[in-house]
Amino acid sequence: MKEKKIVARGFQDGNDALHDTESPTNGAVKPKSKRSRKSLADNGQILLDTLGNGAESVKKLNGGGDLASIDALAKDVAPPLNLKDLDLSTGIVKEIALLWPKRQIWHRAEKSLMLSSYALCRRLTRNANPELPLPKLKKEATVLYKAMLSKKDEHPLKELAMMACLSFLKGRDAIKTERTLLENRLVELVQQTPIRIANFVENVRGFGHLSLASLIGEAPGTNFRWFLDFETVSRVWKRYGMAVMPDGTRQRRVAGEAAIEHGFVPRRRSVVWAIGDTMIKAHGSYYALYLKFKEKEVAKNPEERPIIVHARAKRLMEKRFLRDLWNVAHGRNVNPPHGEISNPVTVMAMEEPENESLDTFADDLGGEEANIV
Repeated sequence: MKEKKIVARGFQDGNDALHDTESPTNGAVKPKSKRSRKSLADNGQILLDTLGNGAESVKKLNGGGDLASIDALAKDVAPPLNLKDLDLSTGIVKEIALLWPKRQIWHRAEKSLMLSSYALCRRLTRNANPELPLPKLKKEATVLYKAMLSKKDEHPLKELAMMACLSFLKGRDAIKTERTLLENRLVELVQQTPIRIANFVENVRGFGHLSLASLIGEAPGTNFRWFLDFETVSRVWKRYGMAVMPDGTRQRRVAGEAAIEHGFVPRRRSVVWAIGDTMIKAHGSYYALYLKFKEKEVAKNPEERPIIVHARAKRLMEKRFLRDLWNVAHGRNVNPPHGEISNPVTVMAMEEPENESLDTFADDLGGEEANIV
């Protein structure tokens, strides 16, 4: 039988060395004995190019003849890289893009069970009080639903509601556990983003790690580099359903051939809508911009309906936020409280069209709210 030839393949992905044995008949198999591992060191056929100083490393390893010290040697020659000093890893973006849709599925399933439980509570309330008008019926059903989920609150129909909704509550608890695990993993991944993005997230009230994961998951980029795959901020706005079309109207859901040009996906738009809504409620760093845009809209048309004024100002605030985050991802310094760029030469002007049509915004707003998950 021919003697096996020892072959070393060096390091792969910065992990432990993978040393294979090669046979004319069997192909590559891993050495199992310590003798073969020691002979590997004695022959000096270790390829340590990834350590930066391969020849010197091989010399040191041959002298010691102990492959157990290979990890320590790797740390001395090439210390582990800090991900926060690098660009956003494509591996991180890929995993977020894989986990985010799963998180959304769990969330929708949990929400469906919650609404089913509420429907049962409303039916029980209606059976107990048939004469209640619809507004009071909904209010009483909400009280019953909250009492059913609380250990302290009491309600005459609490036990009956718990028995009726027991299967829904068990299913919701199981789904909530799975969703929480996914969300924890998503937070771990976005915490490995470059330090400039992490600092931006910390300085913006109403915008957290899970919100950042939602933006990455909905638009990971063609090469899984997130915003680095978008050459202009206008492309970012188009991806999230906030662009201005050539005819001056806003990007929205339309029918016919125009739908291809608009490319509107309500799911992506609702993610940004929810982030903007949280920023306003949190009175964060972009809330001042929202008030500023709101004053401008009122000055343009004092007779405009308040809901339209609010929607326009909120939309412009969200676009400014995306522009600032896009600049941060490209390595530019941004001051979140005012959205000011420290290097104006490298920043594109934000589009704020005067003739952007929002006549149907109130109708579409309900659709966006319904798609927030």
